[in-house]
Amino acid sequence: MRKDVIELDHLSKCYGDYVAVNDVNFAIASGEFFAMLGPSGCGKTTTLKMIAGFEQPTSGRVVLDGVDVSAVPPYKRNVNTVFQQYVLFPHMSVFDNVAFGPRSRKTKESDVRRSVMEMLEVVRLVDFAPRKPSQLSGGQQQRVALARALVNYPRALLLDEPLAALDLKLREAMQIELKRIQREVGISFVFVTHDQGEALTMSDRIAVMSQGVVEQIGTPSEIYRSPATLFVAGFIGSANLLPGVVTSTDGVDLVVKLEIGSTVKVAKGDNDNFVVGSKVSVMLRPERIRPTSSIPANGEGIEGILTDLVFQGPTARLILRLANGTELICITDAWRDTPVQPGDRTSVTWERDCGYVLAGWPDRAGATTTNVDQIEAAL
Repeated sequence: MRKDVIELDHLSKCYGDYVAVNDVNFAIASGEFFAMLGPSGCGKTTTLKMIAGFEQPTSGRVVLDGVDVSAVPPYKRNVNTVFQQYVLFPHMSVFDNVAFGPRSRKTKESDVRRSVMEMLEVVRLVDFAPRKPSQLSGGQQQRVALARALVNYPRALLLDEPLAALDLKLREAMQIELKRIQREVGISFVFVTHDQGEALTMSDRIAVMSQGVVEQIGTPSEIYRSPATLFVAGFIGSANLLPGVVTSTDGVDLVVKLEIGSTVKVAKGDNDNFVVGSKVSVMLRPERIRPTSSIPANGEGIEGILTDLVFQGPTARLILRLANGTELICITDAWRDTPVQPGDRTSVTWERDCGYVLAGWPDRAGATTTNVDQIEAAL
């Protein structure tokens, strides 16, 4: 049976006329790895600070284990926070850094030693107990900060982009390590990030935020495959968003006349209520479409000019410019023989169930990851 540890009850935060968080309303279960994902300024860190007690809500409640703690100071809440800067005590050993919390609670030294060594075992740093923070790598320092935050077994651990300072390879390794630690200790982790890969890799559920509002909450698979809004579709991974109008529906398929001139069939989702004349966008994930010499008679496809062919190791990224200037991305297996070259007229095709229909039209049609200004604005 699900037991909620944290409940955010219609939580809002305003700074003067600026609404940083607007009516956030969800719960986080015991033992859940929950991510708050979104671009800078979307309200995710402000929400985390209200859970921790570093910010007071303008309206709404923060409930911890069924108790309203909205007015309770941070040091009296049974949650701990790990920030981007680990703030380890430089003059203390790894052991003493982790022991700081239990000793502050006047715990018996024998119990301190047992709990510290148990936590160092979890983060795989037993052999580093006598070292000072300056003798550790960035990833090791982060694991010390985690051990220090977890040693008193809080009800939840709050993490504010703790991997941001690490290089790519170490960050990827630490994503797996963080999930392993969370599973071993069984504590709820609330993780704030703007990195979609981190959220998809580690989380049980994700709340995608934009401009202070939660756009969608779901599992990584649900968020990626069935985005609720155009923002979620464009922010999570890479997507091709093609605007059009529904011209007919038979209860199984939607027929969409795309703005670029093509007409395509898209499988109708369970919750789709689109009628003839609805303005919609057909989302095509780049890995779900493939280059072809000609569009099959019973398939879906679009023709354009190949402008870029980018080798990316196991995959190759093809960028097509369609007749109206819209850019489309296709990601294919780089080991396949791809006889196309930039400048060639090229077609891409997909299976009928690969398209996903969203209400409305995007601000910019086509690929969501080829416009530098658009990406900078989001991040």
